[in-house]
Formats: sequence, structure tokens, C-alpha cells
Amino acid sequence: MALTSAYPELREKINNGDIILFRGIGIRAWLTQYFDKSYYNHAGVVFISNERYFSLDSNADKIDPLFLSHKMKKYTHFCIVRPVGWYQFEINDAVRKIMHKDEKVNLHKKDKASSAQFIRRYLNKLNPPATCYENSNTPWDFIIYADEKFKIIGDDSDKAKYRKLE
Repeated sequence: MALTSAYPELREKINNGDIILFRGIGIRAWLTQYFDKSYYNHAGVVFISNERYFSLDSNADKIDPLFLSHKMKKYTHFCIVRPVGWYQFEINDAVRKIMHKDEKVNLHKKDKASSAQFIRRYLNKLNPPATCYENSNTPWDFIIYADEKFKIIGDDSDKAKYRKLE
């Protein structure tokens, strides 16, 4: 979904624990899209606190919570992958666990996880864990391997041009 009009429209519909897939610009984004044969090249988990929306994701060598509105400025398109196979309190608990200082992911500490690996860690905190993404290595995998426990919102990619299920 194009960011210029979609984010303000969808902001109030975004839930805590939603996965946001981003399509970026720049050489690193282009390389990811080219070599992974993917439309989206980055992913984050939405964390809502005091009516402020954050994207919790892996960037370079650390996990950072960034204002979602600021994060959106760096990308051209996005879509939402919403966990629907769990109650919202279970999703909220998984978001809390991924942020908890006793977990493997420690905010602002060195962590070489890719954005897809970070999302898999989050989904493994759900009970029962999401299994459709066990072998996911790229943000695009969160579109092509989605099962009935996930709802895709706002995806305007041309899937025929990108990697398909084997």
C-alpha cells in the first residue's frame, strides 16, 4: 500500500503485535529485493504504548523501537500481516516477552538478527507458536507462507513477479 495516503488511514486499524512489512529504497533494499526475489525487504513488530505506535525491529546490529510514523518515511510501500489465530491478550504477551530484558532479544544491545529472524522469535513467543514461518528467512516469506492464522492487509505487490512457493 502506498505510504503517502495509506498510513494515516490505517493507523487506527493497526494492532499491537501486527507485523509490518516494508518496501524500501536504496541500494541495500534493492539488493535484498533482487537476490531474495522479494517485494518487501524489511519487517517489524508493532508495539503500542500510551497511544504511541512503534516499530520494533532489527536494524544493523541492534533491536530498536522506533516511532512507526518516522519509520514509514523511509519506505515506499508497506502491508500488515496480522496474527488472527490467537487472542489479543496472547499477542500482547508475546510482544512483552520479546521486549523483556531477560529474553534473548535485549533492546539496544548487539544482536545480529535479520528482521525476518527477529519476527520469527516474536512468533515463537505465541502459544502455540506459529509454525508456518519456521523456515522463513526474508520478509517476503511472511506473505507467501501465511496460513489461516494470519491475515494480510494492504498488500499491493504483484506476486507473479516475485518468488513463488516451491
